[in-house]
Amino acid sequence: DLRTAAFDAFDGLPGGVGENAPFGGTYVPLKHFGRTLNVWSIMIEVRRDLYQEEPGGSIHGGFEEVTDRLGGFLSATTDPGRIGPVIRR
Repeated sequence: DLRTAAFDAFDGLPGGVGENAPFGGTYVPLKHFGRTLNVWSIMIEVRRDLYQEEPGGSIHGGFEEVTDRLGGFLSATTDPGRIGPVIRR
């Protein structure tokens, strides 16, 4: 499922991986919410200090790791045999 793929992709980053913290939920168009089983949703938020000097500075070496992990997640979730529906109400 999407949740497992996300946890697998981002596990081990400093600060860990959280769920529904600090924000909960995702955005799904209302015409699909609770009606269309092949529409799945996940929101990924990455701590800026993992890839950018704070406050608002230049990109640092962590940028490549974050983008590699995000690319790995996207690759894993585009494999139709790997991801199945997760319905939470």
